[in-house]
Amino acid sequence: MGCGNKIFFWLDKWAGDYSLKEQFPSLFALQSDKRCLVQHRYILSDGHIHWTWGGESPITLSETARMWEDCVNRLENVQLNKKSDQWLWKQDENREEFRVGNLRSELDGISMLPETHVLRWLSRIPKKINCFLWRAVLDRIPTRDALVIRNTHIPSVLCVLCNTRNESMDHLLISCQYAQLVWTTISLWVKIPLPRYLLSVVGLLEYIEAHSSSQDKKKVVYLIIAATCWTLWRIRNNVIFNCKTTHVSRAVGDIKVLSFLWVKARAGKTDLDWKECGEFSCFK
Repeated sequence: MGCGNKIFFWLDKWAGDYSLKEQFPSLFALQSDKRCLVQHRYILSDGHIHWTWGGESPITLSETARMWEDCVNRLENVQLNKKSDQWLWKQDENREEFRVGNLRSELDGISMLPETHVLRWLSRIPKKINCFLWRAVLDRIPTRDALVIRNTHIPSVLCVLCNTRNESMDHLLISCQYAQLVWTTISLWVKIPLPRYLLSVVGLLEYIEAHSSSQDKKKVVYLIIAATCWTLWRIRNNVIFNCKTTHVSRAVGDIKVLSFLWVKARAGKTDLDWKECGEFSCFK
């Protein structure tokens, strides 16, 4: 606590383990400015702190006046100074001012789930697609296998794209015959041959991370992988909900269009020409 210029008088926990809103709900209900700051509710005079009601409605009832007196008594031990308020947090047993950079360093030191080390959060990919790929890596998308595990009644657990194997996340996005044809074409486009033993999204991302030469190419290929997984998921949903199938060539075309639009609009490459999209080098 400094001068109270960043702390809400009623809403924050600054005078005990509970906020004043929770300690004195009747007083809070009478307040017109419920988001007032601490510095708006006191006056310093000769080194003494005088707390002010500040509400538009004056305190008239004796019961309300007693509650306000109790509230003021609760604030007797609060110390104020002329410095700005600071948010402190505990790190390595030392309290220090909160900074986003320090929080990022702390999070980077936490061991993640083994599967998530392959994920990148790229600004050039829409947030919805970043979240989708994250959920796919953790096997948290509602495939037919996942729905059965959740005791959801469905007519069949077979993959709607090949009708030969159960529709798990890795099967749908990687090992399905339809998906394999799409990935084969995509691998030729990005000029990275994909081995047959890749059977999971995590394995695919690990392979790309290990075999791409530069960081820029890794980011672009990651973007294309995200576009491919998202397109396969949309095709699957289109078959289930609209009874419409998509030819492999059309799927590949949709992936290229998505990749082109994301790089052009979100990566700032406004000079990117669609006519050159057939050559993967134009994305670099």
